[in-house]
Amino acid sequence: MVLKPTIPQVALVEVPKAVNWQSHNQKEYWCKAQPEWVRQNNPGHKYHQERQTQRGEIRIKRKKLKMLLERMTSRNRKRRKEKTMGFSKKKRKKRKKKRLSKKMRNEKKKAEEKKRRRKKKNVTIRRKKR
Repeated sequence: MVLKPTIPQVALVEVPKAVNWQSHNQKEYWCKAQPEWVRQNNPGHKYHQERQTQRGEIRIKRKKLKMLLERMTSRNRKRRKEKTMGFSKKKRKKRKKKRLSKKMRNEKKKAEEKKRRRKKKNVTIRRKKR
């Protein structure tokens, strides 16, 4: 059984009117400066605790969603398999190289396409000038 401390009248601390409970640092400082019983009966502290739990829950939800998305995409599934199924380092490197080369090829194609478009534009501008 935990005995609650009897609160002497002198120790009662009034919440200063100037403290804005929304400002995080001030609130934290004020809470730490007071003894535990004041902290528990303090609306700002309770609000802060609730917010903390909410943030935690949101974080967990986000993580779960991310995991789900990863599971749904086949490429990530393959990569996860690589990590867990004990593929040799060499094989992993090879796979990575393949992925990168594919990406590079696509980028090159895009760049060439851009150049082609730009050339066409220049030609039309020149004709207009003449």
